[in-house]
Amino acid sequence: MDNTLLQSRINFKAMREEIVSFLLENKIGTRAIYEREITPAQVIERGKSLVENPDEKDRLTQEIFNIVTKHETLGMKNVQLEQGVKQGLAKLKKKKIILTVVTNNAYASASLALEGTGILPYMDTVIGRDQMEVLKPAPSGLLVVKQRFPEVKSWVMLGDSWIDGKAAQSAGIDFVAYKGDEERMREQGVIPATYVNHFRQFVTWVEAWAEKRVVT
Repeated sequence: MDNTLLQSRINFKAMREEIVSFLLENKIGTRAIYEREITPAQVIERGKSLVENPDEKDRLTQEIFNIVTKHETLGMKNVQLEQGVKQGLAKLKKKKIILTVVTNNAYASASLALEGTGILPYMDTVIGRDQMEVLKPAPSGLLVVKQRFPEVKSWVMLGDSWIDGKAAQSAGIDFVAYKGDEERMREQGVIPATYVNHFRQFVTWVEAWAEKRVVT
């Protein structure tokens, strides 16, 4: 969703650093441990894995997500759509293609942003972190989508980050990189089906991809 459908301004670097600082203040892990984790989601999962007491884990997780929500709220102020998104979604919807959003953002904030930009009605479902067991790059959210639409045999995911690609690959889903960093993708073992730089390119690719599956 962020920087794929929406021009998000979430400062993920600042979010990550605040989460690390919070964990260290609570004597959970060391900075050296978290240096190996690239994204806020990975830092969160690493920190949770170091807490054995379930009640303490739940409390700390809630406080961590309070930090995350703060950064999400700031980054979603006056959010705009990526160019061509509304027209592209309308075109795909006419083709009766199932459209979903899977995001590490909270379901409420994601839905609010999608509604505010006028594209929520195009979505058949929205999966936020509330519906996942583990955040991306784990495939949990994508597996939820598959479970909700068992009649759909083939899926493709559009994302801007390697964590999207890693989640897609783990879920057995084709991945299209949107303005993706090819070097970072290779470093993380992500092999996209294609790279696109504009949403209309993605729509054209998906139309051909969907037709091929109908024919075969």
